[in-house]
Amino acid sequence: MKNKAQKVFCSLGASVREQAGLGRPPARFTTNPSEGNNRVVQDFIHQDIKKTRVSEFEFVQSLQKLIQRQENDLEMAIIDQGPYWVRNAFNHIITSSDDWVKMTPNQRNRALQKVHVTKISEASDGSLTQRSQAAEGAKNPILDRLLQEGIDWIPLSTLTGMTEKAEKILQVPDQVIPIPNSEGSLLIPSKTNARNPHVVSAYSTGRIVCNCVHNKSLSICSHSIVYAEHQKAQPKFYNWLKVVKVAMPSIFQTSYQQICHVEEVERARGLPERRKQQ
Repeated sequence: MKNKAQKVFCSLGASVREQAGLGRPPARFTTNPSEGNNRVVQDFIHQDIKKTRVSEFEFVQSLQKLIQRQENDLEMAIIDQGPYWVRNAFNHIITSSDDWVKMTPNQRNRALQKVHVTKISEASDGSLTQRSQAAEGAKNPILDRLLQEGIDWIPLSTLTGMTEKAEKILQVPDQVIPIPNSEGSLLIPSKTNARNPHVVSAYSTGRIVCNCVHNKSLSICSHSIVYAEHQKAQPKFYNWLKVVKVAMPSIFQTSYQQICHVEEVERARGLPERRKQQ
């Protein structure tokens, strides 16, 4: 294990990344995107095929379905529908649903191309310089607070999307509904399925849990941010996030299995478990 750790450090350490021209200081290295994508693929294939073991052919077929669904979800954001929200900087590509209905097929295709031609460099940049600029003058106060608290190991584009979505939910009256007799659990609307809202609740340790993919893979999501803001639980939640980061390996990974491991450690230390619904 020590030899492997030394190899990782010699290949991925800050000094090595600095010499490779990746910044001074270099941007943080994480496996969050690959870990998060792995969880999404596993969950989809399990729901699609409903088998523990799948053949290579079944895997490829199911993966094609997932890619098509993700493309459809991405395109739905143009008319402000589906699971994704368009960031404020790209509001110019949004088309109202009324206009969409009146468009010809060619006009719709041109509107969809606005999403597909957007460059990755325009949509996402996780440099430390941009993080510090965002922290100094962000128009998004929730993102501002998260960055100032040191919650900066999550890709900036992902964190920005979460906080913008959370702000939109918080701005609409009666969007967040307390669950009776649940000791603090909330119902928070799902943009994917309005009839199936997210149930979000908190541990006494500060952890906020939700059943969405982001929460399982990154231990934070727009719904947990909404909960923290609504319940004034930001300090405990931010502290928990930082404790989880320290508890993980030095190359920070956040997968569902690792979060479960943290829960086991909390129980072993005699820390109170998450509040259960009555």
